[in-house]
Amino acid sequence: MTETREAVVLPAHLSARTILGRASLIMLACAVLLFAGTVLALPHHVPPLITLVIAMLYLWSTIDRNFLVLKGLKSSALIRVSDDEALSLTSDELPVYTVLLPVYDEPSIVSNLINGVGRLDYPSDKLEILLLVEEDDIATEVSPS
Repeated sequence: MTETREAVVLPAHLSARTILGRASLIMLACAVLLFAGTVLALPHHVPPLITLVIAMLYLWSTIDRNFLVLKGLKSSALIRVSDDEALSLTSDELPVYTVLLPVYDEPSIVSNLINGVGRLDYPSDKLEILLLVEEDDIATEVSPS
């Protein structure tokens, strides 16, 4: 059961197709030039300087991680939405969801899995369900579903 879909092209600012933008490349080039200049001008100061930079990055990472942990402990991660609120949303207000169902060597559960996901109470035009089967998993691929 193969379905072909039209490719959706995202705007460049919402895509990860380009790793670094122009500003990032310029900053990276400046950092490389600064480092090369420091190596040439003060070669004996480079190892302690690298150690200092790594220590500062590690310190910043530790402080940031602890801040996020403390912030997470203070606030509830659970968002409660009543049935009435959920059912009052129109189809236009709902996001598109893609449900990935990876299976490997599990032909006996594919039928139940598809039936269970098929019972989701969500508009079918906003829901994409993909059954991910490995190429060498012939038993699951040909299982009756």
